[in-house]
Amino acid sequence: MEQIISKELEEAVNQKTKEMRKEKFIKEQRFLFIFLACLVIALGVWYFTRSKAEKVILSCWWSYHSYWKLDDVTQNPDTGDIKAVFNYKSYDKYHEDWLKSIEKPYRKLAEKFPDNVVSVTFDCKDALIGFTQESDGLYVYSMQNIERLPVREVAEMFPETKKLCWYIWHGDIEEIQGFENLESIGISPEITTQERQKIKELFPNCEIFDSAYDLLATYHLLTTAGENQETSTKNIDTETMGDDNQ
Repeated sequence: MEQIISKELEEAVNQKTKEMRKEKFIKEQRFLFIFLACLVIALGVWYFTRSKAEKVILSCWWSYHSYWKLDDVTQNPDTGDIKAVFNYKSYDKYHEDWLKSIEKPYRKLAEKFPDNVVSVTFDCKDALIGFTQESDGLYVYSMQNIERLPVREVAEMFPETKKLCWYIWHGDIEEIQGFENLESIGISPEITTQERQKIKELFPNCEIFDSAYDLLATYHLLTTAGENQETSTKNIDTETMGDDNQ
């Protein structure tokens, strides 16, 4: 008799334990569902409150997220002009493909806003490269202190470039032959006579400026790196001239 009662009691305890476990599982699943639902709603609200330009950039997040972080994107309400700034994630670790990773965000914006001025800057501390799509073509500018932005690769990825503004030139001038129809070029330090001759051989109608800053100032091409950009470029030219005098 005692064995029967003990067995029934054991079964009852086991049944109760199963019910408690099931109830706990249901509560955990319910909590997880509510959490995920709230997360989806929050992400949805966040995404749909983004500007059209920011949505375009986010659509190609996979192509740049390994190296770049979107710092800011704005669109002028009157003109529709777009400015986007990316910062390199790790200044101490550079990857050989980082230059390739910048193509998609610019291309996407230029494709979605063909009638607007689109300026995209990629800032990696000791090197900066930017792209500005204007009505008369693509303008590419660069500020750099080390050999990290080969013009040859830029020419391969953006052969349609019309204006090239390049600070601290490291390579051979023949690297520009990858461009299809370069109309204006400004390089710092000052372009040599031999380089001028080579440029004219490659692009007879190309306008050659004495320095990168001269090209920038002539066309009033403002970058998205901030209001201090022009001051920075002036400083670079001054430092370069000082080095030449030495």
